[in-house]
Amino acid sequence: MRTVATLASSCSTFLEGDALRVHGSACEGSGRRRSGVARCGQGSSEAAKAGVVSRRQAAFALVAGGLVLPVAPMARALLEADDDDSLLEKVKEDKRKRIQKRSTAINDFVKESGFVQTAVYKLSEAGQAIDGGDFSKATAVLAQQNSDWIRDIQAALKKVSSSSDEVAVADTFRSSLTSLQAAVESGDSSSSRTAFIASAEALDKWARLTGLAEKVVGL
Repeated sequence: MRTVATLASSCSTFLEGDALRVHGSACEGSGRRRSGVARCGQGSSEAAKAGVVSRRQAAFALVAGGLVLPVAPMARALLEADDDDSLLEKVKEDKRKRIQKRSTAINDFVKESGFVQTAVYKLSEAGQAIDGGDFSKATAVLAQQNSDWIRDIQAALKKVSSSSDEVAVADTFRSSLTSLQAAVESGDSSSSRTAFIASAEALDKWARLTGLAEKVVGL
């Protein structure tokens, strides 16, 4: 019986030791869990704070973007408006220059056609004098030193002639007019008639090439 009691006491002691070890392990594990929970709680708090900061930064970025983005189209619109105004002013200026150039061309056209008209009258007068044998009168009409119309028609020939054909015909007129002056001064009736016809034909052709003929009477 003592042996049984002793065995029971040993088993009880063994079981109590195991219980204490288990309790100690449980307490240690609980302590570790509490420490882990504390650390986890601290980490969660820091993450939450970081999340709040990130959300605030994102909100500020969105607000700033909302303020900046509309400004760019407005700036572009203002620049485009300035470009449109500049383009409009350039178009107006170009139009004004074209009108001025056209007006100048018309005035020059009238002026040059006036010189051609005077030359036609003077050549007609010289031709009538040649037909009548009045070489003194023909010489007076064609005398270059006393004739403004000759200087004017020479200037018109130089100014208006632009194409090669116009320049060539203008040269022919100058040459024929010089021959006419020389023939009249010498009193050569035949040469005077030939030179007169050549001068009249050259002037007529030149006026038609340059478009001045429509403003001139007697060609």
